[in-house]
Amino acid sequence: MDWNSLAGKPLALEGITLEKYSPSRLKTYETCPRKYRFIYIDNLAPQFEKPRPELFLGNQIHAALRRFFELDPSERSLEVLHNLFRRAWAVDGKRQETFTDVATEREFGLKGLELLRQFFTHHDTSGRPFKLEEWVESPLDDDSGLLGKIDRIDIDPDGRLHLIDYKTGKPPASAGYLRSDLQLPAYWLMAESTFGRPVGRISYLYLQTPTPYTATFTREEVEGVRRYLRELVRKIRADDQFLPIANPLCRFCDYQSICPLELRQTGGTGSATSGWLAWTGNDEGIDRAVNSLPF
Repeated sequence: MDWNSLAGKPLALEGITLEKYSPSRLKTYETCPRKYRFIYIDNLAPQFEKPRPELFLGNQIHAALRRFFELDPSERSLEVLHNLFRRAWAVDGKRQETFTDVATEREFGLKGLELLRQFFTHHDTSGRPFKLEEWVESPLDDDSGLLGKIDRIDIDPDGRLHLIDYKTGKPPASAGYLRSDLQLPAYWLMAESTFGRPVGRISYLYLQTPTPYTATFTREEVEGVRRYLRELVRKIRADDQFLPIANPLCRFCDYQSICPLELRQTGGTGSATSGWLAWTGNDEGIDRAVNSLPF
């Protein structure tokens, strides 16, 4: 999910304009305040963030699954799912800048097809989701709110909502980490606020495994997270330094060349539209692009 594109846009809740914070935005500040400043205050993401095949792959899988579950269950098949994936891939405007050689594009394209095959094999695809890629929101205080998008929302037999987030990466050894992931109760808060009905569970659905990683939260736990996020937002507003924090993710960071930590260590100095096109079945240009894919 590209939260950077939402930076600076107000959030309207019941006629009140609030500054919005996505869970990933808040997580960025927790991880490294300086990276937060680079992205959300200095707006440096377009200049420094590099196209990543892993992110491109994830975007196309999400697009294919959304379109797949929009279809009537009688129309769903593995072949249809694979075709939706290929079409999403072929029309994405970031394809050329992401893949500089055919071999890499083929590698990730085949990986996507296999992930979708595993998903189709392991999971029930006959249901009718309540919502797909739905924006949800919830106020934090008089000036700020949470804003996010949920991949899929089902309704369980007891009438409660089941929030589902697709994951294309390697699943962890256990689901124990879910209890410490602040994003999950944050989405729980937003879904209940948006739809006015209780959430029963929330799951990370790793496509290559048959069992979702599922968590539940009590009302006290969810409200505790709301209070924590409210204080985190206040801390961000009061921060006038945004000091960098060294952490294991530093070596993957796109902002190393301008990071004070990196510059001290090295002595150095700083230095197309994507989108989903619905499958109409008669667009010859898209068909030609699909047929030219190396997978």
